[in-house]
Amino acid sequence: MLKIPLANFCTHYNISDTNQAKLLELKYEPGNTVVETLEEQEWKEVKFSTLGQRSFLAAHHKFVKDVKAGVWDVA
Repeated sequence: MLKIPLANFCTHYNISDTNQAKLLELKYEPGNTVVETLEEQEWKEVKFSTLGQRSFLAAHHKFVKDVKAGVWDVA
């Protein structure tokens, strides 16, 4: 998986600054699929709303697909 800065990921997929800070607390790195296995309690500990969590996970899945499609390739 490519090493994309979290800020770039959040900007590209319209993740708010507030939710970006929560992702930092979770130590999320764009493309790390372990995030898909987090328990509800872990999301609640960083105060992610259900809508915020689901929106982020949709962006995460889109990122993984985009990487495979070459969207993030840099020459």
